[in-house]
Amino acid sequence: MQLESLTVMSPEEMGDQGNLRKRIRQISQLNVDARTKAILVQRLMMGRFNKTERKLMPKGEDTLANAIESVNEEDWLPTYHSEEVLGCPHYQRACKLQCCHCSEWVGCRFCHDEQQHDPAHHFEREKTRWIMCMRCQNVQPPTRECNRCQEEFALYFCEKCKLYDNDEAKDIYHCDKCGLCRLGLGLGIDFFHCDGCHACLSVELQGSHKCIEGATMSSCPICGDYMFTSTRPVVYMSPCGHAIHQHCFEEHTRHSYKCPHCQVTVLNMDAQFRVLDNEIAEQPLPEPYCHWMCIVSCNDCKGRSKCSYHILGLKCGHCLSYNTAQLKLVKPELSADVSTDTAAFEQFDHTMNHTLREDLLRDHLQTEDVSPLINMDSTVLSNIDQYMDAYFKEEGREKNKESRNVNDFINTSALFDEEPGKVSLTERVKSSLGKWRNNTQDALG
Repeated sequence: MQLESLTVMSPEEMGDQGNLRKRIRQISQLNVDARTKAILVQRLMMGRFNKTERKLMPKGEDTLANAIESVNEEDWLPTYHSEEVLGCPHYQRACKLQCCHCSEWVGCRFCHDEQQHDPAHHFEREKTRWIMCMRCQNVQPPTRECNRCQEEFALYFCEKCKLYDNDEAKDIYHCDKCGLCRLGLGLGIDFFHCDGCHACLSVELQGSHKCIEGATMSSCPICGDYMFTSTRPVVYMSPCGHAIHQHCFEEHTRHSYKCPHCQVTVLNMDAQFRVLDNEIAEQPLPEPYCHWMCIVSCNDCKGRSKCSYHILGLKCGHCLSYNTAQLKLVKPELSADVSTDTAAFEQFDHTMNHTLREDLLRDHLQTEDVSPLINMDSTVLSNIDQYMDAYFKEEGREKNKESRNVNDFINTSALFDEEPGKVSLTERVKSSLGKWRNNTQDALG
């Protein structure tokens, strides 16, 4: 035992190189064999590692005797949620839980995770094997009531989550698909589970919300807490559908109307934007600022447009929103060639209109490819414009001369002039095309 004491040093002593060398000299001067000295020095140098390694090593049998042995004097004392109400600062309950990793007895997982542990780990409530009654200090497996005093630990007990809560003001239910307990009356009453979002949502949103896979399986953009297991209510912003804590949303919207994720407008700003229209109209900028133009990108409709520059705001030309970002500012008085900027804006307008038309066609219309029934000679097609010009310029045509109206050339009645059955349809098509080509070549010749 005296030799083992030489291998134990506090972290402060280990940090002092002088004390460490002094302890190694003491071990080297011992009247023991060289192998024992080497083992003692190794244990001294690896002291902190061995302590961590022992915590990570698989424990022995998880028996009731081992659980009772792990309870220290402070653990036997009850803790309180409030005056004369058993529990912890986070929950009302009459029992303590043992961590399956470090064997520490705590009031709840939050009490455990608020402390620093070596090695670092989180309390896994669903793996809890042992609890202790705060009334009679009985250690037992998790159940609704104490096996010794027959008193209930809490009004609500979930056998799957090992959750105890004795707060009468709380309504709690368990969702198998989420794998945890949530606040509410229950599925089908005031909540439903959305398989697309992988979360429980209010029944008011059923069939009308925008699904975003794993929307709550992320940190709140304001406070940074993980929302999926958060005890605070989570809301979904419209129209983007991003999730945020309700209290964080209320605080955020006091000074901003944009989603902190995608910057889209999440409040009804129509009245405010129309007020801004009047203020801009009543406060024109002096020269040269009144001639400045901007190209902006809208955060709401995602379109690009041009607008007049103003210090109060830049208005989208499509949805009339002021939730825009400036892409380019054109100052005519500083431009070497004003016509260049004008041409650039006209080209921008043409491009934007073309893009909008394409988007409308793609979103609202169906297109199909139609193959031509007759493949005409490319030389004839290339000369058709020349032929039409020659035809319309001709004057003084005799009335009894064969008509050169283009409708006569492509009239299909000639296909059926001959008696059916004597000439095949293919031959009649070829004959009509041949007449059309000859008339066209005569007109061009």
